[in-house]
Amino acid sequence: MWRLRDDRDVRQGGRAILREVRPRVIVSDISMPGNGFALVRDLLAFVAASSLVIPAVAITGLHDTLDHARQAGFAAFITKPLDPFMLAVVVARMAAAPSPVA
Repeated sequence: MWRLRDDRDVRQGGRAILREVRPRVIVSDISMPGNGFALVRDLLAFVAASSLVIPAVAITGLHDTLDHARQAGFAAFITKPLDPFMLAVVVARMAAAPSPVA
C-alpha cells in the first residue's frame, strides 16, 4: 500500500508515522523542511534500522553531499528535478527488497 504523508514538524512527524505504521520506505528531501540528515539519523535510531530504508532526495548530486547522505544512513540518492516514474521505480524496488541483515 502506498501512502503519502507531509508533515512540517519533520522529526516529530516522522516519529508519529512510525508509531502509526511500519513503513518499509520513507522518502525524505534532505533540505526542506528541516534537516533531512538529522531526520534519517533520528528515524533509524527510533526503529530497528534493518526494517526501514530511506532514499534521499536533493537538488544537488555533489560528491560531499552524497558522502554525507551515505554516512547519515540514506539508502539511495535521487537528484532533482525528479522524474515521478523513476521515483516510483526506486521506491517499489526498495519496498520489495529483502530487509538487510543488521
